[in-house]
Amino acid sequence: MHDRTQQSDRPGRKVLTGLAIAAGGGVIALLLEYFVIQPWLAPEKPVPWHSNKAPNAVGSVSAHGDVTHADGRRNVTGVLQDKGDDDKGVLLIFTVDGKEFLRVANTDGANQSVSIDGRFPDTAKNIPVRECLTHQEKAADIEECSDELTIWPQSSL
Repeated sequence: MHDRTQQSDRPGRKVLTGLAIAAGGGVIALLLEYFVIQPWLAPEKPVPWHSNKAPNAVGSVSAHGDVTHADGRRNVTGVLQDKGDDDKGVLLIFTVDGKEFLRVANTDGANQSVSIDGRFPDTAKNIPVRECLTHQEKAADIEECSDELTIWPQSSL
């Protein structure tokens, strides 16, 4: 008698083929989750920034905080402090892609702080900041500013 059973008809072969397909699908699913889904769902770590790292930083101005990404926006938070007893106000000017976007002023006097809470578009290619000294009561009267410091993205990222 001749054995007419073909190799693909054997139950053991079908089980092994099914297991190989399932394992391959599992590997693809894991790779998809690791490289696509997790970076999309997982929040980014805050990126710290400090304005005194700017070239030609302005004395008596101190600002620091974090840049985070949430809800499709870049969020810049922190504190602006006037560290000088010089009868001047302090100001931060944030720009996005070369255009002024946000000003944060502190005209409360020496050793006073104000909060920074800016929402920037996710499409921003960069977010630089400048420190400035202003007239004590008129934050629009700028007397001196530092060079720009890009706080996002940072070159160390």
